[in-house]
Amino acid sequence: MWRISGSGMKKLTFSLLFFFIFFQSLLWAGGAPLEIFCKDKKVASGFFLSPDLAVTTDSILLYNNIYFKTETKTLYNYRIEFIDRVTKLVFLRIKDAQGIPMVLPEDNILVETEPLYIHEKGKRVDVGFFTRKLNGYGAFISEDKSLYEGTPLYDIEDEFAGVLIGNLDQNLYLFLYADMLAFYRDHLNMIIKQGRPVLNIVVTEMWEYSGIQVKESRNELVEKGDIIVALANFQINNVLDFNRALYLVDPASPLTLKVIRNGKLKRVTLNGGK
Repeated sequence: MWRISGSGMKKLTFSLLFFFIFFQSLLWAGGAPLEIFCKDKKVASGFFLSPDLAVTTDSILLYNNIYFKTETKTLYNYRIEFIDRVTKLVFLRIKDAQGIPMVLPEDNILVETEPLYIHEKGKRVDVGFFTRKLNGYGAFISEDKSLYEGTPLYDIEDEFAGVLIGNLDQNLYLFLYADMLAFYRDHLNMIIKQGRPVLNIVVTEMWEYSGIQVKESRNELVEKGDIIVALANFQINNVLDFNRALYLVDPASPLTLKVIRNGKLKRVTLNGGK
């Protein structure tokens, strides 16, 4: 049987405590926001999806000469890897960042009125409460006027809930769920290499119904007012579904849309092309 003296027990306890604090700091660093500055003023937040890949929103495109701060360093060298105008997400490669990636849960179910938090200056801060899922987005109520786009949000169990992308109304904010961030993390190289089909249409949300409506069309096969409910094998409930499906199909192959036109379901086959 192993015996540990009193002094040995103290050393073991200290070692375990040090390991626990160190491990917690790694988890916290993965959840702590990446701060984005311009001329010594904070303009946005973000976080890492991999050690050198960060994500924020397109609000940073309004500024020149931005730089980044983590808990341990200031970073200046970066390049924009990809911009998604639908989700407003911007992906950046930041040189020498060595960031700790955010842990993205596979399934994060929020319940109505559940509080949402941010990490700020080593503290967990309650910033509002979840209200509903809105066409693929999460919506929450907050009276905090100091929130930055790109800020990661956390649920009551301190798991990543989503990333703040903007507000619809004075106190109503929107965020993208963790599964959307996981999709870009896992498919970004393919998205950049493959691109997506150009359909020459403009679509809009059907906020109270499933599907998306064609607002403008320069495609002779698609009519203004068509309601798109499927693309290839993907069901389309909202614009986010449509955007993700476009990245997953072969842009060089013919595409089949299912649309509701004049109250009837119709199949439309479009030629591919980036």
